[in-house]
Amino acid sequence: MGCVLLQRSPFFKKEGQALGILRSTLDSLSHENFDYAVEFRHISWLGEDNKEVDSIALEILKERNIVNVLVDGPGLFVTSNPASHAYVSFHGRNYDIWYKQERENDHRLDRYDYLNDNYQYI
Repeated sequence: MGCVLLQRSPFFKKEGQALGILRSTLDSLSHENFDYAVEFRHISWLGEDNKEVDSIALEILKERNIVNVLVDGPGLFVTSNPASHAYVSFHGRNYDIWYKQERENDHRLDRYDYLNDNYQYI
């Protein structure tokens, strides 16, 4: 296994006891056996620039050699990597499907389609 993903809920916000919960969760893991990656899915975990993980959360990860997920998506590319390994999540670049306001069709399967007319190589 390359890396274990800890995907946080979009409802897990950086408020209240969240940093303590993050610390205790990460401290309960077996760091000798696996590498870990954390995916923060709420914007409150990003710093002021809304592009990188908050510096306090990043330090918590760095102390434990845990990487935050490097996200590649429409209008988004988070690059902070405090660990000796990496985990990249390629979400697709189809902006229209990700942020379309209409809910009549289920586009979840299309979101990761890099082979669309709007694809841009990075």
